[in-house]
Amino acid sequence: MRRVCALGKARRVEVRFVAHRGKGSHGLLYYGTEMTVVRDLKDEKEATMRTFVYPARFERGEKPGIVVVSFRDIPEAITQGNGVKDAVWQAADCLEEAIAGRIARGGKIPRASRAARGERLVPVPAPMAAKAALYLAMQEAKMSNVQLVRKLGCDEKEVRRMLDPRHPTKLPRIKEALEALGKRLVVGLEEAA
Repeated sequence: MRRVCALGKARRVEVRFVAHRGKGSHGLLYYGTEMTVVRDLKDEKEATMRTFVYPARFERGEKPGIVVVSFRDIPEAITQGNGVKDAVWQAADCLEEAIAGRIARGGKIPRASRAARGERLVPVPAPMAAKAALYLAMQEAKMSNVQLVRKLGCDEKEVRRMLDPRHPTKLPRIKEALEALGKRLVVGLEEAA
């Protein structure tokens, strides 16, 4: 982990490790800024893309050094940080939790608006964005878990876990499920702001 952090620092890319609760030394490593996109495979020329990168407003808090972050597309996602750098990390975590909550409740995940003047774009971390993409693809196809199980030839528990925001699912498996629904998962990397 130290070597990866040192490499990131040398390349001026932020590196962050997020430990999973109850998993010991296991967790997710974020290197740079992640952006996840889902493409419709029906017609590549007319492919519709859905990104999971949302505009956020960063404002000064009431106390010195506090930065408050809010998302107009996802109003329940409000957080704060000690300074801008911490606020950016807190914003990504807050956005991830808000998307997880919407998936768990069976709610709607809105399309991301364009950033307005003074807003910054905050990506949903790739693992959660992939789960959200699968959730949305199944809703769009009006497909039940059992129908996806038949397409994938797997156990229903596996599909439930793929849709469970708290269960760590490997991206190749979600990619396979999305392809069964006529979608392609694309993950990109950008330099951190």
